[in-house]
Amino acid sequence: MKVTTSLPRYGFAALVTGLALLVQLLLQPYVQTTPFLLFFAAVMLSGYRGGGGAGVLATGLSALAADYFFLPPRYAFSLGPKDLVSVSIFVLISLLITLLNVRAKADRAHAKAQQQRLRRLFMEAPAIVNTQVGPEHVFEFVHPHTYKVTGPRELEGKPLRQAVPEFEGQGVYELLDRVYQTGEPFVGKGLPLLFKHAGTGAREETFFDITYQPMRDAEGRIEGVMTFAVDVSAEVLARRQLEASEARLRLATEVSGVGIWEVDLATGKTWRSEQHDRAFGYTTRPEQWSVEHFLQHIHPEDRERVHQAFGRAQDTRGEFDVEFRVTWPDGSPHWMAVHGGVQLDASGKPTRLVGTNLDITHRKKVEQELERAVRLRDEFLSVASHELRTPLTSLILKLQTFSRALRAEADSPWAERRRGDVEMMGRQVKRLSDLVDDLLDVSRISTGRLDLQLEPVDLVELVRGVASRLEPSAERAHCTLELDLGGPLVGQWDRLRLEQVVENLLSNAIKYGAGRPIHVRVGSDLGRASLVVRDQGIGIPPEALERIFGRFERAVSDRNYGGLGLGLYITWQIVSALGGSIHVESLPGQGATFTVDLPLPSAYAEPPHASL
Repeated sequence: MKVTTSLPRYGFAALVTGLALLVQLLLQPYVQTTPFLLFFAAVMLSGYRGGGGAGVLATGLSALAADYFFLPPRYAFSLGPKDLVSVSIFVLISLLITLLNVRAKADRAHAKAQQQRLRRLFMEAPAIVNTQVGPEHVFEFVHPHTYKVTGPRELEGKPLRQAVPEFEGQGVYELLDRVYQTGEPFVGKGLPLLFKHAGTGAREETFFDITYQPMRDAEGRIEGVMTFAVDVSAEVLARRQLEASEARLRLATEVSGVGIWEVDLATGKTWRSEQHDRAFGYTTRPEQWSVEHFLQHIHPEDRERVHQAFGRAQDTRGEFDVEFRVTWPDGSPHWMAVHGGVQLDASGKPTRLVGTNLDITHRKKVEQELERAVRLRDEFLSVASHELRTPLTSLILKLQTFSRALRAEADSPWAERRRGDVEMMGRQVKRLSDLVDDLLDVSRISTGRLDLQLEPVDLVELVRGVASRLEPSAERAHCTLELDLGGPLVGQWDRLRLEQVVENLLSNAIKYGAGRPIHVRVGSDLGRASLVVRDQGIGIPPEALERIFGRFERAVSDRNYGGLGLGLYITWQIVSALGGSIHVESLPGQGATFTVDLPLPSAYAEPPHASL
């Protein structure tokens, strides 16, 4: 029990002094010795237990008791010169003993506090700190974090091999034996250890940074090993993932031929991947590379354009995407595509240019070959269309002559037999004529020769006329044309081309309308005229909506529906040339709705003001 108040400490000093006096009196008849011997013991006990004050008190009481009971004259407080010296020596020695006791006690208290502080630091440390003693590595101190890895099990006082048997075959026992025997510490980074899971019994891998430090006694002999271990599983796994990502990126860049680079705008220093250098024709890495080296490889005609693209990206804090010609060290010309952006600091100031580069020489060659092939195709279509037009015109004239002859002999049996054949031939010739016209239009569009003859055109009247001409085709397809046209709607358009647009849309609606009604509406809003053609037929798949306005594109199989896939392409080109737009909405099995939007003169832009 710790004495915390003055009274118990001083009472203890008086008690042990009294006991020393009593024992001294009892032994006095039998043992002739100095009267101070037992009082020294009382002073020592008082100073050890009660501190400096209690030791001084015991010293004073002992001196008085020795003078009164043992020094002549006995039972009187009187000291001769010789006894005065004896008492003085006793007092001095007692005070020295008390001082030594106080200091020893303070040293012990300080050592204990340091030991407790050290233990607390060990216990609070984020790392595992364990001590094992003896050649069997018996656990002496076990850090609480140890149980997070090993699971709940008894460790303290047990040898390592018995406490953690799953370390067998993992090299842990051998490492500790070597440290204990040689006194050489061991340091390992990211070492994998398998621990047995307390619940499932399965072995779980955990990674540690481990230090085994030998512990020595006062004489320098090794008495055990201290283990410092930090769980670095998260760091190791993250590093492995990063290394795997870098390996995948390196493989991807090597396979795809994409180079990676960056430029420090403040210092001009550059970094680039090996694939970057290969794209410039280098089989070995150049020792020096800078922005100047990069610009020197660019074709002189492209150099300023590339420099402006980089400057514009820095000014706008945006991206750059530019293609240009480069010259390889062997003098061969190549094409390169560069894409990237600007990195900013916390204040928004550009600090780095980061990007990719790719040799696109092969792609450019393919593009040039495709352009040449398309040009040759367009030339062929133009020539073929014109060559087809001549015999087709003669055939149309012959059919018209034949039709007039049939009408002249309308009541004859011969005319009755041939009338259906002539109508069928007329439809086929009309279809062939339309295909030739489409080919000619494609040729004109490709060469930029689609001229427009703008004039005032009433869209309502034009739609009504086209619908009237297509009425027989709609009847044959069992479709009805439902018109919602309203009043006149006049704009500056090309009549023939606009008729071509309406005819293409209505013809498609009749072809794909599945024998159901077709709705046609003409209206205006905010200075724009609109033409809406809606059928209830087979519809258009979602994946085809974006491409049906392309050249030779079809949303359905040509095995069930004929055509070259040019009608909507020509329609889109004509509408765009007239300053309008066209879009489609459709779902499979629910029909399609085509909407054409065209500009109107300013007179239609705002409603007229009422006059007062």
